[in-house]
Amino acid sequence: MPFLSRKYTAGENIDDAIAAARGINLEGMKVIINKLGEAVKNKEQSQKITEEYLQMIKVINEKNILADVSIKPTNLGLLIDQNLFKKNLEKIVQEAERKDVFVWIDMEEPELVHSTIRIFEEFHLKHKNIGICLQSYIQRTDEDIENLLSRNARIRIVKGVYLIPDEATIHNKNTVKERMFKFSVMLLKNKNNHAIATHDEEIIKFLKQIAKRYDIDKHSFEFQFLYGRKKKLQKKLAEEGYKVNIYLPYGGSWINYYLRRLEERF
Repeated sequence: MPFLSRKYTAGENIDDAIAAARGINLEGMKVIINKLGEAVKNKEQSQKITEEYLQMIKVINEKNILADVSIKPTNLGLLIDQNLFKKNLEKIVQEAERKDVFVWIDMEEPELVHSTIRIFEEFHLKHKNIGICLQSYIQRTDEDIENLLSRNARIRIVKGVYLIPDEATIHNKNTVKERMFKFSVMLLKNKNNHAIATHDEEIIKFLKQIAKRYDIDKHSFEFQFLYGRKKKLQKKLAEEGYKVNIYLPYGGSWINYYLRRLEERF
């Protein structure tokens, strides 16, 4: 694996990811394993990635790894055909349900938000082992978070890194941070094992205070971090009794993921 990508990714294959996951588990933290890649170009490629996720879930179960999995819709064919994406997603979610593994659906570019949420809502009616990511810099997130909370969906809130300038997005750093505060508090008070995915220590400190003030159990929500970021803070939170989950990507298609880490402005 190229030197540049090693800091943020577990390696090239499932075995690399499992080895990294085991080490993180030993430190008292869970992981979210993600197969790197997006915007696949053909049906066969999407099916191959689907099969890899099925194998990943099998290994997680067999080796007793504390892990969720996370998928990018365009990695399973959303840009090719929505029905293809749904067919591939159904295979993964069903197998994960059988193996007691939770599936996170990542959020990608702004133009994909509507279709991703609509398909998630359809799946959530049948499967409860799925959650969805919402981005604070997307204008419509105010409405989406209210809607999904009313459906008892599990949510991961992030600031957002797909910085495509258009009317659907907010690019003022302070405004996005204020929205991250607001949405995070909503999730904490909902007490449905939602996830706050941030490396912003001011936000984390504030949420710890909110949890204490409102007597919110530390196990009713979780902090999520990217692999390779704020390791000391991860361990400190875990030692304090908070649930910590590390987003752990692997695979050869690392360049877009790495560039987004460099471009993070929030």
